[in-house]
Amino acid sequence: MKRIFKKLSILVALLSGFSACQQHHIPTPEEDQLYQVECFYYNHPDSAMQILDTLVVEKLSEKEKAHFCLLKAQTILQMDFSNAEADSLLNVAAAYFSRHDDEYFEALTYFNQSRRMGVTMGLETQNEKECTELMLKALQCIEDCQHLDPRLLQCSEKEADEQYKIGSLRSQIQMGLSSLYASTGFVEESIHYAKLADQFFANHDLKLKRIRTSFSLGNNYLELGEYDTCLMYCDRGLCFAEAVNDVVEGAYYYVATNLYYMTLIDYEQYDSEEERRQLLRKAVATSRKGLEVLSDSIDAPMAVSFKAQLSQSLCDGYYELQQYDSALYFGQQAIGLEEDDLVAAQTYKYLLLSYLATADIENARRYADLYFDKTWEFEFIGKDVAEATDVHQKQIEIQQLQSEQQLKRMRLYLLIAALMIVLMAVVFFAYRHQKENEVKNLQLSQEKQQLQKNYDDKERLSIEALRLRMQTIYKERNDNLYDRLITEFNAVYPNALSHFEVNHAELTDTERAICLLSFFSFRVKEIAYILDLRENTVSKARISIKKKTGNDDLAEIIRPFIG
Repeated sequence: MKRIFKKLSILVALLSGFSACQQHHIPTPEEDQLYQVECFYYNHPDSAMQILDTLVVEKLSEKEKAHFCLLKAQTILQMDFSNAEADSLLNVAAAYFSRHDDEYFEALTYFNQSRRMGVTMGLETQNEKECTELMLKALQCIEDCQHLDPRLLQCSEKEADEQYKIGSLRSQIQMGLSSLYASTGFVEESIHYAKLADQFFANHDLKLKRIRTSFSLGNNYLELGEYDTCLMYCDRGLCFAEAVNDVVEGAYYYVATNLYYMTLIDYEQYDSEEERRQLLRKAVATSRKGLEVLSDSIDAPMAVSFKAQLSQSLCDGYYELQQYDSALYFGQQAIGLEEDDLVAAQTYKYLLLSYLATADIENARRYADLYFDKTWEFEFIGKDVAEATDVHQKQIEIQQLQSEQQLKRMRLYLLIAALMIVLMAVVFFAYRHQKENEVKNLQLSQEKQQLQKNYDDKERLSIEALRLRMQTIYKERNDNLYDRLITEFNAVYPNALSHFEVNHAELTDTERAICLLSFFSFRVKEIAYILDLRENTVSKARISIKKKTGNDDLAEIIRPFIG
C-alpha cells in the first residue's frame, strides 16, 4: 500500500511540474528589451529608434513583432507625425492585438491610428466617421482592461500604480474623442468626454493636463453660447498654467479670451455701437497682452501658432476700430509665422480691407489675389460652391420649363400687342412727326448745356485733385520740395507756366512762384517754408504782386492759363 501511495505521489509531482513548466512564460531578451524601450521612447525617441533598429525582426515571436511595430510607430510619430511608415506598423499591431487578449496595447494601437488619420488626412466626411470609430474602439478596450504586464508599470509616472496607468491612457482617449467631437460639431459629446478626462486629472492633481481640458471646455461652451461658463473655464486654465509656470500654455488663455470677445461681436451680443467698440478694445488689449507674454518665449511650434493667431486677431480688431496703420502692422507680423490656411486667409482679408481704406490700391490688389487663392484651398468652400451650383442648375431647369409654357402664351399676347401698336403708331404718327423737331432742338440745347457743365466740373475736379496732391507732397517735407511741386504741376498743365511767364513778365520768379503756391491754397507760413524765405518777405512780395497786376486775389492770377 505504501509503495502504491509513493508511486502516486511521484506521478502527481511530475504532472504538477510539467504543468507549471507549460504555464510559466519565460520572457526572451528581445521582449525585455522592448519593455525597456517603453520607459524612455517618449522623451528620447532618437535613442529608442536606435535600439529598435538593432533588433532582428525575423527572430521575434508574433506577439513581440506586434509590440515592436506598435512601439516603433509611436517612436516615429514622436519624431515626425507625417511619416507614413507609422500606418503600416500600426496595421500590423492592430491585426495581432485585435485577435489576442491584450486590451491595453489594443487600445493604444487604435488610439494612435485615429490620431494619425485625423491629423494627416483631415477630418473630412469620409474620414471623421472612421476616426471616431477607432477612438471609440480604443475607449472600449481600455474600459475592459483590468490588469497590465508588470513591466509596463516601470514606465508609469506613478511607479507600480496599475490603475493610474490604465486611467492615464483612458483620459488620453477621452480627450481625443473630445477633440474629434468638437471638430465635427458634436459639442455636447465633446464636453462629456472632456469632463471625464478632467475628473481623472483632478483626482491625481495633474495641473498641466487640466490646462488643456479647461481651455477645451471653454471653447466648447463658447460654441454653445454659454459665455459665462466659457470665461470661467478660461480663467481656470490660466490659473493652472500659472501654477505650473508654463508661459506657452498660459498664452492660450489670451487666444481663447480674444476668441470670446470676437464671438460676442460676431453674434451681436451687445446693445449699442459704443458697447461693440468696447468689446473690440478688450479683444485688442487681450491679444496685445498675449503677445507680450510670448515675447520672450522660445520659438516652439505652439508659441509660433499662438503668435500668428493673436497677430491676425489684432489686424482684425484694429481694422474694425478704423486704426488702419496698426491693422497693417500686425497683419504683416502674422504673415509667415504659421502655415495655417485659415489664419492666413483671415490675415489677407483684413490686409486687403485696410489697404483699401488707406487708398493703397496696388497693395490691396495684391492681397485680394492672395486671399482669393488661399480661400479656394479650403475644401468646405469647394463643397459649398458645388452645392450652390447644383441648386442653381436645378433652378435653371425649372425656369426653362416654365419659360416654354409662358412662351406659348406670350406669342398670342405679342401678336395682339403688335396689332395694337401698329394701330397706335398710325394714329400718333402725325403728332410724333410734328413734335420731333421740337424735341430735337430741346435735346441739342440740353446736350450743349450738359457738355459745358461737364467741362466745368472736370476742370474743377482736376484742380481740386491737384491741390490735394500738392498738400500731400508738402506734408512729406522732402528735399527739393518746390521742384517736386512744380514737376507735379507741369505733369498736369504742361504749358501753363510758360504762358504765365510771357503774360506777366513784370513779375519776378519768386513772385510767380508765390502766385502758383497761392493758387494751391498754401498759406504765407507754408509758402515761406517751401521757398525758404521769411514770412515777412512773402507778405511784402504779395503786396508787390497786387500792385503790379492790379488783382487782389493772387490765386486768380494764374487761373486763365490753366485749361
